[in-house]
Amino acid sequence: MSNITFKTKALAMLACIVCALSANAYSFYVDSVYYYITGANTVEVTNKSYRTASYTGDVVIPPTVTYNDITYTVTAIGDDAFYGSSGMTSIQLPNTIKIINFCAFDNCSGFSEIVIPDSVTKIDDSAFNGCRKLARISLPEGLTYIGTYAFSNCSFTEITLPESLTTLGGGAFHWCIKLNSLYIPKNVKQIGVGVCAGCEYLSEITVDPENAFYDSREECNAIIETATNKLIGGASTAFIPNTVTAIGDNAFQYRRELSRIHMPNSVKTIGKDAFETCTSLVDVILSDSLVSIGNEAFAWCSGLKSIVIPNSVTQVGYQCFQRCENLEDVVLSKSMTSISGRTFESCHSLKNITIPDNITSIGYSAFEWCYKNLTSLIIPKSVTSIGQNIVASCRALNSLVVEDGNPVYDSRDNCNAIIETANNKLINGCSATVIPEGVDTIGKYGVSHSLYLRRVVLPNSVKYIDKYAFEYCYNLQEVVFGDSVNYIGEYAFASCNGLYTDSVGLVNLNLGKSVKIIDNYAFDRCSDLKTIVFQDSVSYIGNSAFAYCKELESITCKALTPPTVGTKAFESDALANATLYVPMKTIEDYRVADGWKDFVHIEGIYLPVDANNDGKFSIADISSLIDILLSGNNIDDPSLDMNCDGRVTIADVSAMINYLLSD
Repeated sequence: MSNITFKTKALAMLACIVCALSANAYSFYVDSVYYYITGANTVEVTNKSYRTASYTGDVVIPPTVTYNDITYTVTAIGDDAFYGSSGMTSIQLPNTIKIINFCAFDNCSGFSEIVIPDSVTKIDDSAFNGCRKLARISLPEGLTYIGTYAFSNCSFTEITLPESLTTLGGGAFHWCIKLNSLYIPKNVKQIGVGVCAGCEYLSEITVDPENAFYDSREECNAIIETATNKLIGGASTAFIPNTVTAIGDNAFQYRRELSRIHMPNSVKTIGKDAFETCTSLVDVILSDSLVSIGNEAFAWCSGLKSIVIPNSVTQVGYQCFQRCENLEDVVLSKSMTSISGRTFESCHSLKNITIPDNITSIGYSAFEWCYKNLTSLIIPKSVTSIGQNIVASCRALNSLVVEDGNPVYDSRDNCNAIIETANNKLINGCSATVIPEGVDTIGKYGVSHSLYLRRVVLPNSVKYIDKYAFEYCYNLQEVVFGDSVNYIGEYAFASCNGLYTDSVGLVNLNLGKSVKIIDNYAFDRCSDLKTIVFQDSVSYIGNSAFAYCKELESITCKALTPPTVGTKAFESDALANATLYVPMKTIEDYRVADGWKDFVHIEGIYLPVDANNDGKFSIADISSLIDILLSGNNIDDPSLDMNCDGRVTIADVSAMINYLLSD
């Protein structure tokens, strides 16, 4: 989901919550209209019940209504009164109405025009939000207040604001994509944030020259707060006068036709979402006095190919350049100390970026999905804090290096990964990562989304694989477990299935001899998996650990005691079709154990005997067992009963030879 869509839905949900808190039950019903009594002789129009589309067709509200021999004057349209009445095709309001309340006509998408009576002085928040067919509206002189998101998502191309207006709420014309001009009258003294955010084709903005609070100096096609010199809203044809000191939040958001911004050196701050989704913006020159750039300020500017952040800038906000898909070249300020989370996420074409040695922290997912051209990244020795997933899905990345001398991180043995030195945790890797000996833990999301990673060798030092560590490594075909891995976390190898590639994913899985816990969803959607071997150390297999592994043919579990198995650890297809191989000694235990008894095909296997106690099974154990038989010592030891017949005899030697030959 895009940020724009998310924000729109969030705003709509907020409006609905406000409406829910203020919704009233109706007092009486006359001529298909619901009323709520507000005074001795006054009523407001309401609805049958909250979020009920109570009105259809052509609706006429009378100035007065009589009920139980009392005549009431209709003075307001109540909260949520016509909410969602998309079947209402027209509406006439009487000249007795003074206020149109919260969400009054929210999502009434059926009518195309309305005349607001001369008696109305206030149109409250979200009053006409989502009236997508509303193309013509007449506002009266005497109207003083238009609330937050009052006309959001309407279809008019122009709107005449009355001279009496004093307050214009934030987002009042949010997402009025057809609006092409806006005139701010002289008496307006308060304008909220993002008043025209999302007005894609707004090409002309003018403030009355007699307005004491706002201006459009030098015919700049923008709204500027006179006292603060902050530009709070600009048209696609706007330029920034050299007296402006700040670009406000959402000022140019979604101006699709804006192609060029040259900021004068007077500008010191850029607010959040200021130029978000200006998709035609290709030419940006930032002020040499600029100090801060807000969250998502240039996000989704898909036409932007290069950006130079002046050395005066000390702060660049979260997701600032996210989804600038064609951004190739970035020069960072030498005054910045951090790269915020998701700053360059999904800058697919990013090719050249050098992290200066003044940077001390890099936020999570800072370069995630820079997958086309980013081939190398050097982390300077100044960086002492790195978030998760900073290079996830950077498919072309084949060199990930921490500069020598870094006190917190290293890339020992040319491993192409970032390792926390103190605790030997690998926290970020890529398709070229080779896990070096000495690493203790593969961190959360450590090597996830490394599309071209094909083989992983876990050295004997690795004990812990955290959740999501290798998730979405679609090309991963082989994992070699060292002797020390005891825990495999949730989703650790999920979706290693060859998806989006020309190859298969994991097919054969032989878990290490120390693995005890395989947590929930650890191998979820490894849909190419055909064989699994659990060693005798395994004690727990979590919920849905092998969900969607429908092609399984063979599962071997060497644990004498059936491991605890979570809910739906194996797919029903696997239970029906795969053969489960378990120790002959305890096959009956498996046949009654939860999670194992559901396998249709269960067969017993003989486990090797470590007769010489050297920790491994080899031909030397055959020789040791023969010596034991010849000497007569320990022939009653049940651990030497290879063929499970209750005796230690030459038949066990034969079973050992057969096992060794077949292994």
